[in-house]
Amino acid sequence: MFITRAKQSDYRSLAQLLFLSGSDNLISLLTSHQTALTLQQKQKICLDFLETALQIPDGQFGYLNQIVAFKQDVICGCVSYWQAPMSDLFKQQTLASLMTHFGVAETASILKNSEGLSTLVRAPSSNELSIGHLAVEPSKRRERVATNLLNYCQEVAINLGKSTLVLDVMEDNDIAIQAYIKFGFMEKSKSQPSKEAKKMGFLPHIHMQKSLV
Repeated sequence: MFITRAKQSDYRSLAQLLFLSGSDNLISLLTSHQTALTLQQKQKICLDFLETALQIPDGQFGYLNQIVAFKQDVICGCVSYWQAPMSDLFKQQTLASLMTHFGVAETASILKNSEGLSTLVRAPSSNELSIGHLAVEPSKRRERVATNLLNYCQEVAINLGKSTLVLDVMEDNDIAIQAYIKFGFMEKSKSQPSKEAKKMGFLPHIHMQKSLV
């Protein structure tokens, strides 16, 4: 297995994995205001956006911020990590990816939706490295792809002088939670969505952490 930073040319296969990593949150974030759409239409909107965003270098979904695992020259998993403070370029390119794909009016609605999600996920402190967007190609599960990606992030955290790995996971994602516990994470706290966020489809999230000291 080979783990490296993604390239722009990886955008199509990587978009599918990123969607798998948080499809419910993405659908709520990008389409909860479009109540007339079918689930299939909402899924297509999310995948089309991810393909656009993954062709931009920086930002939350920029290809330079995605770590990919290869087996036999095929992408089989991905993960991202963040540390505080978020750079101005990161914020600008995240907004630019939305504006490029959706336009001004639709981006304004999405930013409004993001308020519901922002109360459920916690930004890392200065001593923490936050992990997200972890996904494994279904045909490659139980081949230690996720473990290797988590080990990669742990090494990054140690090299950066961080003392803790942190992540947020939806409360109903039992498989992921058990995998994180097996890797050494512990549940720290839980966030409940607001009444408005529930209407958008956002679910409770568990905050987990692993001490590196």
